[in-house]
Amino acid sequence: MREAFRKKYALARQFRKALTDAEARIWLRLKGKPEGVHFRKQHPIGSYIVDFYCAKAKLVIEVEGEIHDREDNARLTSDERATSKDWASRFTACLAAM
Repeated sequence: MREAFRKKYALARQFRKALTDAEARIWLRLKGKPEGVHFRKQHPIGSYIVDFYCAKAKLVIEVEGEIHDREDNARLTSDERATSKDWASRFTACLAAM
């Protein structure tokens, strides 16, 4: 079990060094504790590595991208996929305005 944690944290460390363009743009806004809120990037939670996490608010931000079009999303219902794509479209529009 301990070895699994080490592998997960090592993988998260690799992800932190190789952010996608969208993740990098968001991170520029989140790093440095804006408004006193601390975010972590590529943070392991359970069996997942989330893109951004704020422990104080218990908030996870996941950025849509090709990695999310793979196995885990195959289990989503069509309604869940539609909702996810709708939020991704809104978020993309907000990013474009940055």
